[in-house]
Amino acid sequence: MEKVIFNKFNSVDEFAKWLQVTPQTAAGKKFDYSNEMSKSNTEFTGTKSFDEAQNLLKYGDKVNADKITATIRKIKAQGKGNATRNKLYNSPCGFMPIVPKVLAGDPQNMLAIKKQRYNSTKVLNIAYNVAVDCTRTTEDLIKTAAKVANVIASLEKNGYRVNLYAYACGRDLKNNYYSLLVKIKDSGKYLDTLRIAYPLVNPSFYRRHVFGYMERLKGFYLNRTYGKIVQEEGCKECLPINACYLSYYLCSGKSEEEIAKYIENAK
Repeated sequence: MEKVIFNKFNSVDEFAKWLQVTPQTAAGKKFDYSNEMSKSNTEFTGTKSFDEAQNLLKYGDKVNADKITATIRKIKAQGKGNATRNKLYNSPCGFMPIVPKVLAGDPQNMLAIKKQRYNSTKVLNIAYNVAVDCTRTTEDLIKTAAKVANVIASLEKNGYRVNLYAYACGRDLKNNYYSLLVKIKDSGKYLDTLRIAYPLVNPSFYRRHVFGYMERLKGFYLNRTYGKIVQEEGCKECLPINACYLSYYLCSGKSEEEIAKYIENAK
């Protein structure tokens, strides 16, 4: 490994703006796959143009978000790291009498509500590798993304706060690596399938946005194959932050319980 070129963006808007203001390298202009608008490339990427892809990145992919929502169970994260639960207990005063205790003369003869608040201070970073080969269908990606989204919702319901990053890693023919992180969910916000659907499910994120990133990357020697996909262990090694590494290949064959256990063991 010669060197790792690392960029981390704290929001999709920050990433989209960087792509707008950063010029392509000479090789990026030569190949320019991210802007290719041929029929074959539309089928390959899932979008007709880079502008269409930018709109999906910034405003959300509603079609795929609806598919994810239809696939996962309805679990709502409590948000902002707080979970409030109510517990009933016996008390001298409350909102409802307990008739047997009243008749028995027990002073603890009323039902009262005790609010329990759990303040979460546990922040978990998850980096999901968006690189997949062209044989994987959108339906395959949706099923796996739905499981991951459901696990994240469960983690947050149980007191964790999760930062979710779309992650990509690759290498050129001179053995230089790039490592890209784009935050698609902040730990202080609810899990929003509209915001995460495009990076996790739509092949256009990798085949237009990550390609566009490579086309602008100084020090990365771009060729017509846009480098090589790095194997799982290499991607983990190039991950520059303390985060749990996930990918389609790691999660697709696992149940939600197995994914949750994997994350638990990786913390």
